[in-house]
Amino acid sequence: MIQLFHVYKHYLKGNAALEDISIQVEKGEFVFLTGPSGAGKTTLLKLMFLAEPPTKGQIIINGYNVTRLKKSAMPFLRRNIGVVFQDFKLLPDRTVFDNVALTLAVLGMSRKGIKKKVWEILKMIGLQHKLNAYPLRLSGGEQQRVSIARALVNEPAILLADEPTGNLDPDLTNDIMKLFEEINIRGTTVVVATHDKGLITTYNKRIITLEHGRIIEK
Repeated sequence: MIQLFHVYKHYLKGNAALEDISIQVEKGEFVFLTGPSGAGKTTLLKLMFLAEPPTKGQIIINGYNVTRLKKSAMPFLRRNIGVVFQDFKLLPDRTVFDNVALTLAVLGMSRKGIKKKVWEILKMIGLQHKLNAYPLRLSGGEQQRVSIARALVNEPAILLADEPTGNLDPDLTNDIMKLFEEINIRGTTVVVATHDKGLITTYNKRIITLEHGRIIEK
């Protein structure tokens, strides 16, 4: 499902974010990507969802070698990858419905189809009653659930989450993690980046540990 072979990521002035990364995440796995701040977790996720290219190495996502893909083919592959950010990245001037529907609208789905899919995903996360609310009227936990709904509405094969519980209290963190587990049980491959050791201890999942841009455990 996700394979990286001897991947490097260097920025300007020789700043090395990732060094010789080789990992494999199988279809249907739930994996924690962990390590201290600055270890390279976010950079690694960016490579996985094609936000940035590697400096060197091969990346295969869902059977496609992304380092050899034409730019025109990347949007098609991204449709199979849902991404959840710590800071939500919701559009404040759009309703919950519009924020979640945006992905489907870009894909050209009919208005009727969009309404059905958005309702189903909001019901799954328990926010169907907030359909017409605006993000700034929601709690932090509700905003995070909306961002998860947006990432999942087109039923991606892979879900990547970057510190998704970093701003949430313990009860909300538990709710979000249970939701990720439900999604995983349905067949979605889940990769969660976190530096929260308590989270990793509570949920017994495979761990990939980064330190100074290198893998020290996988």
